[in-house]
Amino acid sequence: MTDHLVERLIAILSTGGPLGIFLALVLESACVPIPSEIVLPLAGVLVDRGLLGFWSAVGWAVAGQTVGSLLAYCAGRYGGRPFFAAHVPLGQAELAAAERWFSRHGEAAVLIGRLLPGTRTFISVPAGFARMPVSRFLVYSMAGILPWTTVLVWAGVRFGRLWEDSAWRSAFRLAGVAGVLIVIAVAIVYLRRWRPGR
Repeated sequence: MTDHLVERLIAILSTGGPLGIFLALVLESACVPIPSEIVLPLAGVLVDRGLLGFWSAVGWAVAGQTVGSLLAYCAGRYGGRPFFAAHVPLGQAELAAAERWFSRHGEAAVLIGRLLPGTRTFISVPAGFARMPVSRFLVYSMAGILPWTTVLVWAGVRFGRLWEDSAWRSAFRLAGVAGVLIVIAVAIVYLRRWRPGR
């Protein structure tokens, strides 16, 4: 199952090519739940298979995240909280966490937040709420996006090489099964402790 899922995702990105990577990351950075933690390593797998150049993959990914971040920033700046309350029902908890992060760290939160899973997707919105100057927003965003993207694409290149080894593939499958079991165990514990009205 893990083999099929990974190969299917790789096939989707292969079909889309650089434009597919760009569009996926525009959506991710515009607060659509498409995790870059999956897209970027898979872009690295395409690099390992010779379908993309390393810096081409990084460049398209950085461009996608920058455009998506700017869209989220503009939505926050011109739409405000009422817009997000009415039109973005998913990710409200993450948005609240990003707001707290921004209020605590100011404009530097845009740079630091880009390196934190979850927060990185939504940090553009409170920057928009606060009407952070767009030039500084873009500089801080790019400073965080570039290392995040480069490291994850590089990790994908390494992953692609290991994936071709059957022993490593078995290890990945085992890790996937273990991850599912952990999620189930956490859910059971949570449901046992949860009581209506608590």
